[in-house]
Amino acid sequence: MVRKLLLSLSMFIVCVSAVKAEYTNGVFLLNEDWFGHTSGSINYYNYDTEEVEYEVYKGANTDKYLGTTSQFAQIFGGKMYIVSKQSYGSNELTGGKLVVADAKTLTHLASLQELDGNDGRSFVGVDTKKGYVGTSGGIYVFDMENYTLGKSVDGVSSTSGDVYSGQVGDMLRYRDGKVYAVVQDVGVVVINPETDCVENTIGLPNIVSLFVTTDGSLYASESGNNVYNFVKINPFTLEYEKIEMPNGMSVQNQWGSWRSSSVVCDINSNTIYFIGTKSSKYISSYDFDSGELVEQFVTVPYGEKGEQIFYGTGLGIDPMSGELMITTTESGYSTHFQRNWIHFVNVKTAEIEKTLRLEDYYWFTAMPVYPDNFEPEISEVSSIELKVGETLSNVFNLRDVVCDKDNNDNLIIVKVASYNNSVCEVTTDADENVSLTGLVEGNTSLTITADSNGKVVRGQINVSVKGNGSGIEEFEATDNAPVEY
Repeated sequence: MVRKLLLSLSMFIVCVSAVKAEYTNGVFLLNEDWFGHTSGSINYYNYDTEEVEYEVYKGANTDKYLGTTSQFAQIFGGKMYIVSKQSYGSNELTGGKLVVADAKTLTHLASLQELDGNDGRSFVGVDTKKGYVGTSGGIYVFDMENYTLGKSVDGVSSTSGDVYSGQVGDMLRYRDGKVYAVVQDVGVVVINPETDCVENTIGLPNIVSLFVTTDGSLYASESGNNVYNFVKINPFTLEYEKIEMPNGMSVQNQWGSWRSSSVVCDINSNTIYFIGTKSSKYISSYDFDSGELVEQFVTVPYGEKGEQIFYGTGLGIDPMSGELMITTTESGYSTHFQRNWIHFVNVKTAEIEKTLRLEDYYWFTAMPVYPDNFEPEISEVSSIELKVGETLSNVFNLRDVVCDKDNNDNLIIVKVASYNNSVCEVTTDADENVSLTGLVEGNTSLTITADSNGKVVRGQINVSVKGNGSGIEEFEATDNAPVEY
């Protein structure tokens, strides 16, 4: 009886240990970690327990490591893409400059030891099959299905051999499907993913960062050579307007030891929060609607044996709650850097509502990374009837029928197509208004495809073309299952 009980208990323990943790209610903290001693690492702040879980990537994978000086990560299409400046070790299966893991469990999926001889910088997902890797010497195509590095993007390269010249910084995919990338001393390059070529360049030699506010506006920031601006870019015309900032304020320049730019966007307004050029001890805010700059929006408290300062990106914002998180270390040298904190800020009151001290260690936190738990949603849309030869203008706007609970709705790529073009012609104008023209009598449907951060869903709208009469009936788009392009 005792023997059977012990056997059952051991089987239970084995089963429990085989269950992978799921990291969906919290925030990841990507760390450079202790250079010269170990690889990069990932900690996780759990909202349920209000505690930090340490070394979760290493805990999820036996004998697997990140690269050296892990600096950037993006969750896209259910996977986390982690970029490090250098590889760690010589085993191509571990410690690469680009590591791919399951976004929920952190289970290791792939690793690239080299990026064509360049230092790793950033990553952006392009579609469900392809991404781009930013490096110190250009941008490269990454095959997400086979985990292989492809050709370089034509029009972006650094031939100087200097990792601090012509670096690629932040990259983002806009709702038009194009990729916009920051290139040091150059500006913003616009990449056509269909050709993997740069089709336009916006010259901003003092560029630092690139971001999109909640209303979908695309901005860059400039900082250096006595130039301190925010630059509003029209992605469709590439015209831009510079907003000169007072007192030499803009997003701090981190090209000298590259880190992802220290700016995040409020989820409820067109306000940004950023670490500015004048201090490493406070967060600034700027409201693009009102033009109000608050230079000292949040000031970090004093440490234990020195002042707290920012390190790495230094801040993040929860895409669901809008809570601002600040990561700090202690100013000084040597053992000062063992002391690290995370602060949670209510952006409505500009008050630090909670502070947590991390375990003493040389974490050198690079950036926060928030889970992507939700798929995009397609709203209910009425079925449509029209007559042969009739054109219904502006039946609906694509932007109005999609949303994503934990991503910017204005970054969702939305497309519409007619199942049978011989029955009904569908057109979309520059403002994403959809118009229909009846061609012959019959029935068809419109398929709406929504791609948000690599997660794709689709819905259908029934269309009936009559010989005479027109009207609208209620129809619910229920086919919201994930699909491939």
